[in-house]
Amino acid sequence: MSAVFWQRTWRALALVACTTWPVVSAAQPAPSPTAIVSRIRSTGNRPIDFHAAVFPDTVYVGQQVTYQVAVLLSDNARNRLRRNPEFLPPELRGMLSFELGTPKRVAARSYGGGPAYETHVFQRALFAVTAGALQVPAPQLTYSLPQSASYFSREERYVVRAESAQLVVRPLPTEGRPADFTGAVGVLSASARFDSSAVRVGDPLLFTVRLEGVGNVRLLPAPALELSWATVVRGSERVRVDTSGALVRGVKEFDYLLTPTRDGPVTLPVVRYPYFDPYREAYLVAETRPADVRVAAGDLAENATAEEMEQTALRPWRHRPPVTLNTVTAGWRMVLLTLLVLAPLPAIVMRWQRVRRRRAALAPAPGTALKHEATPDDDSPAGVARRTRRTVLGHLAARLQTPVADLIT
Repeated sequence: MSAVFWQRTWRALALVACTTWPVVSAAQPAPSPTAIVSRIRSTGNRPIDFHAAVFPDTVYVGQQVTYQVAVLLSDNARNRLRRNPEFLPPELRGMLSFELGTPKRVAARSYGGGPAYETHVFQRALFAVTAGALQVPAPQLTYSLPQSASYFSREERYVVRAESAQLVVRPLPTEGRPADFTGAVGVLSASARFDSSAVRVGDPLLFTVRLEGVGNVRLLPAPALELSWATVVRGSERVRVDTSGALVRGVKEFDYLLTPTRDGPVTLPVVRYPYFDPYREAYLVAETRPADVRVAAGDLAENATAEEMEQTALRPWRHRPPVTLNTVTAGWRMVLLTLLVLAPLPAIVMRWQRVRRRRAALAPAPGTALKHEATPDDDSPAGVARRTRRTVLGHLAARLQTPVADLIT
């Protein structure tokens, strides 16, 4: 074929690659959802087999690693299982993980000439945050099988461990690294938008930078934004992660509050966001489109005249000492000491009120007391009987805590 044909073909392929997002190199595509099946050589004729692997085994910091776990069920074990096996995932250190997609089922097939197994593959996306040699510990699968076909048969417990995985994490290269690179890794694109088309001096304006693409968007740092015609204040952030596909992707938005300080036509410059593409192994830059904005005149404090500033009364500023840890500690000590001093006060008041009520209850009626005082005591049988009756009534009233008059009536 002619050189012109190949030249046109490569131009068409380049045009398709530039208009398709995200761009992932064909040299390192996403692994197959069932790639681990091709690595299984033998099951050892176990009723349930268990395997694990990572794809690929050498990545850059922040690049996705697909961790696959395969559970192989024989026909005999599938018919005897009464409950699902219990999966104990490995303890991951120095890595972030996301559940990836839905489990995949592979039709029954034989591995190494043994019985046929039905395979279920589970995936998880891992992102290493530090460089070096990392190890993914072996996961564990626990299941129970009855000893016989009887419904009341006892179950025997089995524990199966898969292989541990070795992972080599390379640091990001220094060659070609932009000066404003902040550590973003993935395949990204950038866009920007305003919340309003009417812009006036002094009125706040919400400006949003949107980053989307393949990678762990949760770790994307905020882009730098500096303007000569407005003040810039960082706002909130929003993240949305999509793990339904083979590669983790998502969207992260950053809000900036802009306050124009001068009127007239202004231009919002291009927001540069450098990132490292682990599939191309190169540093790239995602850029937003410039926007022309016209700022209308408005009221700002700096535009006010000196006479207007003098008419604006301000409260005098008073210096307040800063609040330190010692100040807070001393304040809490005073509060605790005050509570300790005042704590017995309610109990003392209640005790005093109970004593007053008891004394009032034990006090005889005025008429009865006068009658007793006016009546002289004698040693006659009638006098002894009266004294004994008064004594008994007094003790009984004190015991029952009731007035003597109530006992007499």
